[in-house]
Amino acid sequence: MPEEDRSLLRDEPAQTPSSCSCCCVLKWTLCGLLLLVGAAVALEVCLPQKPKELGQTNAEVDELAQVVLQLVQDQKLKAEARQVEGDAEWGKDLQADAGKIMDLLRAMEGQLSPEVAARIGVEITSDDIARIMGVTGTHGHQFNLEDAKKGAFQGDMVPADSDQLKKFVDTAEAQTRKARGSFGTGTPWTKGIVNFCFHHSATDRVKEAVQSAIQQYKKAVPCIQWNDVGLMSDEECQESPAVLITSSEKGCWSYVGMLKNRKSQQLNLQSPGCDSVGTAIHEMGHALGMSHEQARPDRDEYVEIHASRIREGKKHNFDINPRGDTERPYDLLSIMHYDADSFSTDGKPTITAKDKAYELYTDNASLYHLYKMGNRVGLTQLDADQVADLYRAENGLCLSHLLGEYGEHSCIDLQKGGAPWKDKYNRNCDDYVRMQEKGRIKSCAEWASKKYCCDCNGGLRLQTWAVECDLCRPVSLGGCDCKEGPWTLFGEKSSTACGNPGYVNHFPMCVVDESCKDKFSLGGLHLARCATYTSFTTKGCRCKRHRNGWTFKRDGKEVRVPNTCGNPNEHAHGPWCYVEENEQECQGDTWGTCEESEVHSAPIEV
Repeated sequence: MPEEDRSLLRDEPAQTPSSCSCCCVLKWTLCGLLLLVGAAVALEVCLPQKPKELGQTNAEVDELAQVVLQLVQDQKLKAEARQVEGDAEWGKDLQADAGKIMDLLRAMEGQLSPEVAARIGVEITSDDIARIMGVTGTHGHQFNLEDAKKGAFQGDMVPADSDQLKKFVDTAEAQTRKARGSFGTGTPWTKGIVNFCFHHSATDRVKEAVQSAIQQYKKAVPCIQWNDVGLMSDEECQESPAVLITSSEKGCWSYVGMLKNRKSQQLNLQSPGCDSVGTAIHEMGHALGMSHEQARPDRDEYVEIHASRIREGKKHNFDINPRGDTERPYDLLSIMHYDADSFSTDGKPTITAKDKAYELYTDNASLYHLYKMGNRVGLTQLDADQVADLYRAENGLCLSHLLGEYGEHSCIDLQKGGAPWKDKYNRNCDDYVRMQEKGRIKSCAEWASKKYCCDCNGGLRLQTWAVECDLCRPVSLGGCDCKEGPWTLFGEKSSTACGNPGYVNHFPMCVVDESCKDKFSLGGLHLARCATYTSFTTKGCRCKRHRNGWTFKRDGKEVRVPNTCGNPNEHAHGPWCYVEENEQECQGDTWGTCEESEVHSAPIEV
């Protein structure tokens, strides 16, 4: 091996913070005197202090502070991050920093996907928030603020009446595949329009968290509209039905789905404690109609429930919902999943994950500890897919966008100690990449650079929601041919024929000729709505989604299909898709004819 490469390390030793300050000179002078008196006394006084061994929460908060230092420019937040970082490194009790930590958490939420946050060790859960806030109940044990509402089902789902409570725990047979499950427990909002208002008790921090949560829902599932209709009285919004957002009661909880018999239904976010963006996303998920992930009828394949550790009278919160959504893989990181310690008697886990639960994210058992239940960072891809499926009955064009970590400026190299990372031999990310290119190392992803450098599969990968509609058909609803992409609208580019740059009116569009009868003009372009598919086949099987399209061999040549649904072999029944594994009712073993969306939305207004 060349001399210049001998210094490469696969793992860097942990750096111990220096404990010496200007008083060190006096301290070591005193040590010299004490050595004359007694060695034992001298050792106790003179040995450098070491930070306490970091617990899991301290380690995560330390990482969180370092990440926020790279994400924000605000000097106040940077100062808070440095303070929290120092306290976490020295193993201090972080409850004194609870307010600062919540600030840092809010600064990170919506910028990293839950999977990325887990991989770099900053996935904050509802249990972490409770621990940071130091919340304890009358039993003396820590408890989750999402478990605080009396009469709630599964902690934070408030039934409107006995009929809805019965629906929550209904043991009726699951719906057929053709009906595609329930996708949720509550009724979706009419036409996908969610009215809401803030009660006068809602704090500024709660308002900020809710607005940030709405922005994440808009990016992930843009067909849902959120209207702040204003407050009319202490109990009602100016329009109905609507969600009345309060901070007047204890805990974080919500009614489930749209309640037709109430003018305003309450969603409570205690502040401080429930005013993180992730907690707001979770409770708003309930308001949209979503249930808890661990209540799925197939959950026992993925997690184990420890009944002996559940508090008295709380075991019903772990009941299975036989109509729970099983149309997609079990998602351990779902924003709607319980944390591991929910309703625990003594802090021991009431839920533990089986190996199968991790398969969606990793097959490396040594990394399982990074992927924790109770994510409160943000929506996962499967969360967004579920919401879109739930609301497609209200809007046939409702499609979830794709969550990714790609594109320009989507990754930044991780820093260390507030400065660009270098190994102990002063080599940086560029050096590792250069040595890989020259063949001096096989892959820089095998060295310390794998954590810090984007080009070595590390770094800080930022959350992006793709604005492309990968279920779009390159033809308009009226039958006009769509022109090939890319095309640009309001400064954003659509790389395929159908897309939605700029999130304009929240549906996929394409550029058409002036002769198209259903065209409209926007930004100097002739546009029309694209025809879309439901992401299911006509037999009810779920289509696989492809970020970069898929290929099909025809006459010995590969034909590329840029969207989920296509017809590369000119099939008589029209466009088709490959389907998810274990689907049993498709036309073929791995494929099925695509089902076209029905249009329920109002005419376009420009």
